[in-house]
Amino acid sequence: LNCTVSRLLIENGRVTGVVYSDASGAERTSYADADVIVSSGALISPKLLMLSGIGPADALARYGIACAADLPGVGENLVDHPEVPIIATANGPYGYFRQGQGWRMIRNGLHFKLFGTGTILSAGVEAGAFVNPADPHGEPTIQAFCVPHVYLDRDILTLVENTYGLTVTTVVVKPKS
Repeated sequence: LNCTVSRLLIENGRVTGVVYSDASGAERTSYADADVIVSSGALISPKLLMLSGIGPADALARYGIACAADLPGVGENLVDHPEVPIIATANGPYGYFRQGQGWRMIRNGLHFKLFGTGTILSAGVEAGAFVNPADPHGEPTIQAFCVPHVYLDRDILTLVENTYGLTVTTVVVKPKS
């Protein structure tokens, strides 16, 4: 936990391990018995590949990185999906705030066990829609969804403490850059 991979180890054209810093900052090396799967997200995965010499040869050369594999698609075609959250707070118990803690968690578990219903069955998103405001019959351009939490950042679920309410988020489905 709390480790940061700095580069991939490549031997004979194959990734064999990783170099990383542990929680104390000490550099460590781990070798894989089988495949190495890079799953560092849309931004960090291509960065890690390119720092390891996997990517477009011309881009790697610009930064003085030796090319281990010339793969022109690495770091290309990133499509961000800008979001605009609308937050509505409530004065009383509303939404799923603290429903997975303490006595509420026990109550919700018992409710599910006895009746087969309740908040424990929620996937988190309670309502959603895909729409095209310019052409109701056309391909959707906007996604909207509602979650019974008040949060500031969906990607890391930064919930607003001690606040009941909900967040409705709109997302551009196919942005153009």
